Amino acid sequence: MRTSKIIVSFICHSLFSIALFCQQRPLVNLSLDSASFTSVIGGKALCQPENTSYGFVVLTDGKMLCACSENGTKLWQRGIPGKPEPFFSVIQKDFLVTLSDKRNLSLINPSGLPLWTVKVPFAVVQSPYAGRDSRIFVVGEKNVACYGLNGIQKWKVETRQLGKLPLSFLNDGTFIVFHEEADDGHTVGVRISPFGEVLETITFAGLVKDVVSVNEGILLVFSGGGTGLCSVAEGKTITKWAISHNDPVFSKANINQGGRFVSFSQNKTALFYPSANQTKVFIISNRNGIVLSQFVIDDLSFFQISALSPVYSSECFFVSDKKNAFVYDSEGKRLWGAKLPTDKVAKTDFISYTNDNHLVLCGSNWLLTGFRTIQMPTSKKREVARKADYRNSYPVDSSYFDSFSFQQTIPQKFVDVNRIRKLKAGNYAQHEIQWLGDLYSVVEAYSLSLSTAFSGARSEKKSVFQTDISSLQQIVLQIPFYGIEDSSRMLSRLITLESNESMLITLFRSAARFGFDSDGKLLEAIARKLQLIPASNSNVLIEMCDCVFEICRFMGRPALYSYGMDIMKKLLYPQYDSQVRDKARNTLSKISSLKI
Repeated sequence: MRTSKIIVSFICHSLFSIALFCQQRPLVNLSLDSASFTSVIGGKALCQPENTSYGFVVLTDGKMLCACSENGTKLWQRGIPGKPEPFFSVIQKDFLVTLSDKRNLSLINPSGLPLWTVKVPFAVVQSPYAGRDSRIFVVGEKNVACYGLNGIQKWKVETRQLGKLPLSFLNDGTFIVFHEEADDGHTVGVRISPFGEVLETITFAGLVKDVVSVNEGILLVFSGGGTGLCSVAEGKTITKWAISHNDPVFSKANINQGGRFVSFSQNKTALFYPSANQTKVFIISNRNGIVLSQFVIDDLSFFQISALSPVYSSECFFVSDKKNAFVYDSEGKRLWGAKLPTDKVAKTDFISYTNDNHLVLCGSNWLLTGFRTIQMPTSKKREVARKADYRNSYPVDSSYFDSFSFQQTIPQKFVDVNRIRKLKAGNYAQHEIQWLGDLYSVVEAYSLSLSTAFSGARSEKKSVFQTDISSLQQIVLQIPFYGIEDSSRMLSRLITLESNESMLITLFRSAARFGFDSDGKLLEAIARKLQLIPASNSNVLIEMCDCVFEICRFMGRPALYSYGMDIMKKLLYPQYDSQVRDKARNTLSKISSLKI
C-alpha cells in the first residue's frame, strides 16, 4: 500500500511538472520569415482591423478599405470618399459602417459597394454601433443619433459632454452613454431607448474605468477597485451583483490602478488588473459575479495592453502588450505565447486577432502580417447568444385580427399622409413604437387572411384586404422606410402567401426599395413564388426581375448573386414572352457585373 502511494505521488508530481513546463515554456519568436501570410495594403492602417465572416477588413490612410480572406488574400480594395476617420464597424452580415470628414456616415455592402452616405448633424467620435434589428447608433461629443438601414435618421438626442467610454448595451436592448465629467467622484451615465427616449440618469458607485456589454447587462470596473454588473429589471437599472474593492479575492492585485475586460463566452469574462510587474487575471461568471478562477500572466505589462479579444473557436481569450501576445483558456492554461517582432521593418501599429485564430499585425510599411496561433476543431466553436430584437416593444393590437373581416376600409391612422411623410423625412423618434405596432398589427392580420385563403378555406364575407386594396398597398410600401432588419421577414412571408397580381407587384417594389435580405429568405420566397406565377403575368415577372437585382446589389454576397442569377435563368424558358426574357437577360448581365 505504501509503494502504491509513492507511485501515485510520483505520477501526480510528474504531471504537475509537465503542466508547469508547458505553462512556462519559452515564447515563440515571431518574425516576417515565420509569418503565415503577408499582404500589401493601399496605405498605413488607421485603426485595428475588424473581423468579418470571410476574414477581416482594414481601413487605410490612402482612403481605402481592404478586405482580406482568413489567410490574408486580398479579396477587394475600394476607395471611400472624403478623409476617413480612424474607426469603423462591421455590422450584420458583413456590412461596413464608415465615417469620413467627421460627419459623413456610409453603409458599405460586403463587396465594398457604398449603398448610401448621409451627413450626421454633429461630429462623430466613436465607431458606430448596431442595434438588435441592425439600426445604427452614432455618438458625438454631446449627441447620440440613430439611423435605419436605409440611411434615414430616426432620432437625435442631446446630452452633456460625453467621455471616452463606449456606448454600452443593457440586457433589455437599451443602452448607456457616459458623461465625461464626474459627479463628486462618481461616473454618470444616461440610459436611452432604441427609439431615442431618455429613460433615466444613473450615478455609479465610483469612477468607471472600463465597461463591456454581456447578455446579462453591462460589466463595470471602477478606478478604486471592485467590479459589478448593471442590469435592467422591471424597467429600471439595478446592480445585479458587485465585488467590493476590499474583497479578499483581490488581495494580490493592484485594483486601485484600474482594470480591463474581455468577455469571451456567453457567461465568462476576464478581468485584468496590474500586479507588481505582472498582470493578474480573474475569470468571472457574468450571471452571478463568482470568481471562477484566477491566475497571473508573467510576461504581460498591464499598462501596455494593446489588444484584447475573445477566441472564436473556444472559450479562450487573446491578449497582447507591446512585446508579447498570448492565448489563454479560462483555467489559466497558456495555449500559445509569442514575442512580437521588434525589427523596424515589422514595426507594429495595430494588433488584431481573427476568428480563425490568426494574429494580424498592421505596420506603417503598408504590410499586413499574419501568424497562426492555435488550431481548434470547428465543433468547439464558442456559442453565440441568439440575437434578440425589439418586437416586444411594439404594441401589436390583436383585436384588429377579428375586426378587419367586418370593416370595409382600413382605419385611416394606418395610412395617414403625415405619418408617411415623417417616415420618409426621419426624426420621428418615439412615434416609431406605435407606428411599428400598427404595422405589425396589419401585417399579422393580412398574413392570417392570406393563410386562410391559401389553405382553401372560404368566407362568405370579403376581408378588408379585398375591399380596400389601395390602403393595403400604401401600408406595404411603408415597410422599407423603417429600415429595420425585420422588414425582410415581413416581406418574405407576405410574398410567399400572396397571389393577387397587383399586390405582388407592390410587394416586389417594397422589397426592391428595402434590398436587405440578411438570411436569403426574401430571394427564397421569390424563387418559390416564380413557380406559381402564370407565364402570362408579364408585369409581375418584370417587377420581380428588378426586385431580385436590387436585393443582390444591396447584399453584395456572391452566394446571393448566384441565387439571383438562377432565378433569372428560369425566365429564359420559351413559355415566357420576349419582353420577360429580354428583361431577364438584362438583369442577368447586371447581376454578373456586380461580381467585378
